[in-house]
Amino acid sequence: MELAQRRSLADSIDAAIRRDLKAGKDLETLAVPLGGLRLSRLFSRSGPVPDLARDSVLARDSTFYAEIFSSRPGGVLRPRTGALGTLFAVVDTLSTLGPKEYAEHRDELREELFERRTAAWTDRLRSRATIRVYRNDLKL
Repeated sequence: MELAQRRSLADSIDAAIRRDLKAGKDLETLAVPLGGLRLSRLFSRSGPVPDLARDSVLARDSTFYAEIFSSRPGGVLRPRTGALGTLFAVVDTLSTLGPKEYAEHRDELREELFERRTAAWTDRLRSRATIRVYRNDLKL
């Protein structure tokens, strides 16, 4: 199937789901013929949502996180159009970590923050300078 045909099919499915949502139908029922809703992994208020990392538009949408965490479990979020298509989502659960649970995950969170900062720092350096490797044992 060509890209134009796939995009046209996706657009028609998008329009049909939006129309049915406005008519008051349940998103979970509408998603069954398409394979159902996928459950995302847990994520924090600061993001990123694991399943949206590939979509450059949705991954950077800070209003999306605000909408998620201000809604109630079972609430249907407004459809969002990204670079890879339209996202239809339902909030399953919202949970707040207590001090004990936070302490259990502290090292994991610290490591994740360190990796993000290191990657951003490396990207900034690479954008400013050319890196040349002269040692043969380090070449890929």
